[in-house]
Amino acid sequence: MKTAKLALKPYLEKIEQLCTQLDKDALARLIVALARQAAPNERRDFLDTILSHIPNKSKSPTIIDPTAENMLLARIAELRQEILARISSIEDGSYWDDPDEDWQDSYYDDEEPDLLNDDQQAALTSFFTEAGQLFMAGGKNVAQKVYGALLSLVNEAGAVGFLPDFNVDLREARARYARCVYESAAEGKRVQAMLAAMETDREEHDMGGMLATEYPLLQDVVDAETCALIGFDQFLVPWHKSLQRKDFQKDRVADLWLEAAFLQGGVTTVSDLARVWQAKQPRGYLYWLQKLEYGEDLPALKQACYEALKGLPSGMDRRKAAVCLIRVGKNLGDNGVTLDGYRERFRSQPSDGSLLDLVAEAERQQVRKEELAAACTFLAVRKSGPDERVLPVKALLMAGRVAEAFALCEGNRPVGWSYGSATGLLFAGLLHLSCPGQADCSLVRELLHEYADCSSSYPDSADEPERDSEISGFQEIVRGLGLADSAPAELSRYWQWAGNIGEKRINHIVSNKQRSAYARAALVLAALAEVMAATGKKKEAQALLQDYCKVRFNRHVAFRKEVRQAVGQSAILRGMAAGL
Repeated sequence: MKTAKLALKPYLEKIEQLCTQLDKDALARLIVALARQAAPNERRDFLDTILSHIPNKSKSPTIIDPTAENMLLARIAELRQEILARISSIEDGSYWDDPDEDWQDSYYDDEEPDLLNDDQQAALTSFFTEAGQLFMAGGKNVAQKVYGALLSLVNEAGAVGFLPDFNVDLREARARYARCVYESAAEGKRVQAMLAAMETDREEHDMGGMLATEYPLLQDVVDAETCALIGFDQFLVPWHKSLQRKDFQKDRVADLWLEAAFLQGGVTTVSDLARVWQAKQPRGYLYWLQKLEYGEDLPALKQACYEALKGLPSGMDRRKAAVCLIRVGKNLGDNGVTLDGYRERFRSQPSDGSLLDLVAEAERQQVRKEELAAACTFLAVRKSGPDERVLPVKALLMAGRVAEAFALCEGNRPVGWSYGSATGLLFAGLLHLSCPGQADCSLVRELLHEYADCSSSYPDSADEPERDSEISGFQEIVRGLGLADSAPAELSRYWQWAGNIGEKRINHIVSNKQRSAYARAALVLAALAEVMAATGKKKEAQALLQDYCKVRFNRHVAFRKEVRQAVGQSAILRGMAAGL
């Protein structure tokens, strides 16, 4: 999990706490030690920074004259026009018609240019730095205008598409702007001014955590400076009431509403709100869990996790509650709770990663068979999306239930299963099942590796708990195939199906001259030959290779080259590549 950024107030309070524990000599040694760490090109700036803070004379707050203020705002307005003109040219296509545009100097055509070019990004960063210096120096009236102009520009450009990272902490910048608004607003108009400054009416849902990283809460406004917010307690009540009149299903409103509820009534008030909102606004449950976890109340957190899992539908929010339950179980040393967490995480958003983590935890607790059976049942009755159809087959093969996996794929087509395919996975699994245990079928293993460890769903999030075991889909499927007890008649049927669909796949790819897929077709052909050779049919294997390379596709030089290369990598097919 990423370390949260420190707001100014707690950061400075911690620095002050550390410094007050040191005597004069120790503090001097600390500063000298920091000075030694500065790179040669940073030493002048480090020294100038120290000299600028030595109180050799009284200083008054920074005051910027109206002319300089107007010039700064005019420069921002000019940058705004440049950025909007660039965005407009990208949208209407004229960007690529102008020989002066920056893409002409590139070694390749810039098909998806950034909304801001490098110079514009640097200028925007510089303006935010100036705004921050004004804020820190006490020039808040001007800082409010500058921040307002800059954030308006960011919002306007960001409404078109994603902005490049121009190295500005937008959450802190917005918090500083809101702090300026709070302090400058008349008491009777402060709530309305803050509702606008905090952008409470943002419509978009918090996809990817953007709201958390770019938009401040009220506590961030408090922490934007070391001194207290005047009249904050009196402000909080009408602030909370104003939020209650808004639509809590908007994520931005919900975040601010939950925070206000917590600041006024603590965790109990938040839990009441979460129970009222339930699935209509999952952020209620997630905020409740977050506060309990911060307070390290593990028994209460465990119960809240179970309540959230019961109240939330499948999806990312429910998955987050399950991840929290995993952490609770591990911290409590409760295996049952931990396993529940992994199971519910898998059921919230089934994926390769969540299935493997569930299997790993179940193996640790010696209930692998039972959990895989439950997972197979869950996937069988669940309506899977197109990217998740391979998961039922993976789970069945891990459990050794080959006949059921075969029934799911028996009627599938021989094409369209290059990556993340249930048919391709079953094909590779059946080839592996057909090989004698001691046979060195390296190409079959390679093929099974490719399909077993190909991700079939969304990538797991960075906030996931660390895996207890680095097991792979390949390892678990090989283990499951070893548990399969297939009768000879079934094995014969499986081999016949694999041979038919494998040859149809090869024929389709090569006949249609899909050159980018020749390597895959060659691997399928060589893997079929490996199984033949491993089962005592080396002549048949040689005949199969000869038929494809010298009869059917003798003019397809590129395909034959791929076949020779694949066959040459197999120990069991040694010598068969010659003459292909």
